[in-house]
Amino acid sequence: MTTWRPTTHCRDCGVSVAGEWYTVHDHVWAAAGMERLGGCLCVGCLEARLGRGLNAADFTAAEINSLDPKWNRYAWASRTDRLVARLLDCAPLPGQLSLF
Repeated sequence: MTTWRPTTHCRDCGVSVAGEWYTVHDHVWAAAGMERLGGCLCVGCLEARLGRGLNAADFTAAEINSLDPKWNRYAWASRTDRLVARLLDCAPLPGQLSLF
């Protein structure tokens, strides 16, 4: 049995998740087959596991998901365009379910 160790890379594709720090509701994470504290998934791999794009309702109200400029001094406030689009509930563009 392999024990998962903390990492900043996506469990599925291995790409760094820097710029895609977020939290989703527990039921969304579970629907993707992930356990609580079971690692990181980039937005594309989470969407692939879910079989659909993420939308604003999937994300928790945690500060890490806030687009309020008052959080800009934190490292996690640097976000990919893909994550910002999901947080704003914008429809993904064709091909955006892949890597950044």
